Amino acid sequence: MKLQEQINRIQSMMGIINENDELTNRILDKINTYGIDSLSGAERKYLDNKSQDIEDDEVSDIASIDSGYEFDDTVDGYDVKFIYDETEEWDDDPVEFKHTGEFFIDGEKYYATMYTDEDLNVHSFDLHNGDDYEEFDDELEESLFEFFQQVGDKIKQSMI
Repeated sequence: MKLQEQINRIQSMMGIINENDELTNRILDKINTYGIDSLSGAERKYLDNKSQDIEDDEVSDIASIDSGYEFDDTVDGYDVKFIYDETEEWDDDPVEFKHTGEFFIDGEKYYATMYTDEDLNVHSFDLHNGDDYEEFDDELEESLFEFFQQVGDKIKQSMI
């Protein structure tokens, strides 16, 4: 089956597509560019749900993770936000990846890198203010590590 036929089949399964549905359009564009095998499990589930007119906010949320996606939380009384930029392979022996983006804590901006193992589990992170690496007290560092592990888990779900 040709790629355009696959796209037409998916569109017909989904019924009329709302042109304002940015996530659906992004996923269909990805299929058009890279093929249906390029979809993550979350993206496949999202399209399957869409074709059955099922709304699942968690699946939609995970499938929508892309550059610019914002993760917000409160950590030890501080408002924190991580704005995801990209994931790239960091090392190949052993295989490791890094997720990068901007991180804000209590209004201060840092450049953040989360380092993962080959299974995309976050094992460490760095915060950089443009000049130096930033360190916080041990208790806050541990809480921030937990935040970054949760962010990493959501990014991981969007990739597999």
